[in-house]
Amino acid sequence: VMRHPDHVASVVLLWAHHEKMIAIDQSVAFVGGLDLAFGRLSDLEPPKIADIAEVAQESDTVNGSAVPLTGPVSECEDEVDLSCNALLWLGKDYSNFIKRDWTQLDQPFQ
Repeated sequence: VMRHPDHVASVVLLWAHHEKMIAIDQSVAFVGGLDLAFGRLSDLEPPKIADIAEVAQESDTVNGSAVPLTGPVSECEDEVDLSCNALLWLGKDYSNFIKRDWTQLDQPFQ
């Protein structure tokens, strides 16, 4: 993980601009990039930097409805439809979906 030059003095240790990964298994290969920059949100708009208050929010929206980020996840009626998954959405930025990962940086596997 690279350290961002603007944050070395403030002791922000985990900061990467863009990580690349290649996974090869027999005849199947996956090549992809993962944006791990703290506070950066990726969507259809040009890249923007999120305010720390935005990253620490208590809820988010799914299809226009407010979804709390803490507490139990309600069961989805259609097992194939992933839109009811309130914790992770494939292809989205994960920096604010699992709040614990960003508030307890010294305990990444707890």
